[in-house]
Amino acid sequence: MNHRMLAGWCLFISLVGPTARAQDTLNVYGGPGTLEGRFETAAGLPDRQGWQGVDLTEPESRWHIDSFNCANLDPTTPGNHAWWCGEVFAACGPEDPPEGYGNGYWERLDWYGVVADSTSEVAVTLNAMLNYDNEPGYDILFLQYETAAGFQDLGVFNGQGDSVVVVESFGLSPADFVRHPDSGWPSVHLRWEFPSDSGWSDEDCYYPSAGAAQIDLIEVFFDQGTGPVQIGETETCEPGDPVQWEATPWPYV
Repeated sequence: MNHRMLAGWCLFISLVGPTARAQDTLNVYGGPGTLEGRFETAAGLPDRQGWQGVDLTEPESRWHIDSFNCANLDPTTPGNHAWWCGEVFAACGPEDPPEGYGNGYWERLDWYGVVADSTSEVAVTLNAMLNYDNEPGYDILFLQYETAAGFQDLGVFNGQGDSVVVVESFGLSPADFVRHPDSGWPSVHLRWEFPSDSGWSDEDCYYPSAGAAQIDLIEVFFDQGTGPVQIGETETCEPGDPVQWEATPWPYV
């Protein structure tokens, strides 16, 4: 395949089969009068146009839905599931379960909610149920929201906590709305983030735990002057229920 870029034109020449000379295919992207290959809509918003990037060096996120250590977060649901940040290691001793978290984590769980009025400030409230078990002073679970100045800490959870009722609120002005990664609409961006340092975890058995965190029954409400409105549904993590939070691996290469 021969690729040549000239003055904003991208030329792809594909040779097909044994009779390629008679069946050459010519595709022109990014030329005048077309949006194809420009990766934006007519309004100038991002548009993947069916293309997806793949980074083979990017690991899978350790945030995933599981039934481990979360029965207490929703006792009314048999075999309850929740978001869990962790993985399975060899048990560190007779009293230690094989599940836990490892060294060198930087794990993200993201959510975007589109605002109804992009010109009005919004009051945001997040509710959730939480277990956490991480090395005191070093490995910390953060609940964050994004602003024009970057991410701000909304909740900080370090050490151990069981059946923690999380209720956190904050306000955003229109200047702090972000673009939804899919639709491009003005949105609120929330994130659970868990970084761990290079030692003292279940991986090296210096700090055996029940995993960094389990999170369940997440709810988000927006109030733009007419009272709180739940955005999406309660994140139950149960099979068949909608999943609105997304595990986002740390970008490597």
